[in-house]
Amino acid sequence: MDPGGTCKKSPLSLGHSSADSRSRLLVLYVLFYVVLFTHASPAKPCEKSCLSGKCINGSCVCDRGWVGDQCQHCHGRFKLTEPSGFLTDGPIHYKYKTKCTWLIEGYPNAVLRLRFNHFATECSWDHMYVYDGDSIYAPLVAVFSGLIVPEVRGNETVPEVETTSGYALLHFFSDAAYNLTGFHIFYSINSCPNNCSGHGKCTTGNSIASREQLRQPRPRLLRPHRGEALCVQRQLAR
Repeated sequence: MDPGGTCKKSPLSLGHSSADSRSRLLVLYVLFYVVLFTHASPAKPCEKSCLSGKCINGSCVCDRGWVGDQCQHCHGRFKLTEPSGFLTDGPIHYKYKTKCTWLIEGYPNAVLRLRFNHFATECSWDHMYVYDGDSIYAPLVAVFSGLIVPEVRGNETVPEVETTSGYALLHFFSDAAYNLTGFHIFYSINSCPNNCSGHGKCTTGNSIASREQLRQPRPRLLRPHRGEALCVQRQLAR
């Protein structure tokens, strides 16, 4: 401070201020080029397609509940809230020591139907449990293990399981030995039994059969009894 009471900046303080400004500018330039280089660099493609995930820098990053180099195996928990859909273990043979759980959420007291369009597991060792509720403490309505193969298209002997709580919990597990192609299960809420067997029209709460179907013998629908384990082996029609 001079005698007149005026403050003057020293050359040293000016030097520090200038150095700080240059440092900040340098950091900004570095960040800018890093961002520019990251976005300009082409993404490395994956050697195989990611079935249930995304390809990031040459590797598949799986969606929740899926594992494998192509995200091709289920392994975890899933929640399904759509009024209809399907669930599967994956497009190829399921893994050894697989544990997968699906919770289908409808609404209280709705009727939920499960149709086993394809099911092939090691008989008596790899099982699918179906519960009428949202947990394993709900009533057990069916247990499946083995092979279920429709002999002909539209065959009514394909099992259809029904729950009435508005929810269904499906739990699948496999052992460490033999594995097969797994399963493809379609579900729907408040639909008609067996989709009217393909001989009628399904309306809300009713199944209106066609006149031709009414004159034919009623087809037998294979249903698992409550809590009964199924181990079905059938031969493909030639």
